[in-house]
Amino acid sequence: SPRWLFLYPGLLIFLTGFVGMLWLLPQAQTVGQVTFDVHSLLLSGVAMILGFNVLLFSILSQHSSSIHGLLPPNAWLQNAMKLFTLERLLVIGLVIAVVGFWGIVHAVMAWRAQDYGSLDYTETMRNIVPASVSLVIGLQIVFGSFLADIIGLAATAKK
Repeated sequence: SPRWLFLYPGLLIFLTGFVGMLWLLPQAQTVGQVTFDVHSLLLSGVAMILGFNVLLFSILSQHSSSIHGLLPPNAWLQNAMKLFTLERLLVIGLVIAVVGFWGIVHAVMAWRAQDYGSLDYTETMRNIVPASVSLVIGLQIVFGSFLADIIGLAATAKK
């Protein structure tokens, strides 16, 4: 069952990471005597990437399973696949990846402005973590889109 195996855990992990990222991006947050800072921001980013990857598994396994007759066709997924074509997903993924890449370039340029010396790691991490997450998720969209299209092509070639 792709929903219980991938979809629900992926959503939970991704949303937990997303909320953590939003909460920690502006500044460190203290709850009681515990302060959450850039280390927790990094873990939130990792959770977003992991959750997105599991969500991608959900989509690809549902797509593949319905093509091969293991599961009944999913109307929501079929409509989404018509709306989000390979070309559209490539553009979306590349835009997200370029935004992430630009964030990393921006951070390197800020480092260069400091003559490649020491930086305030909390400030730097607040730029690098979301940029890295954007770059990775954007590229996951690109390559996941190609894989979904290959799965669909394999099924049409079989017929």
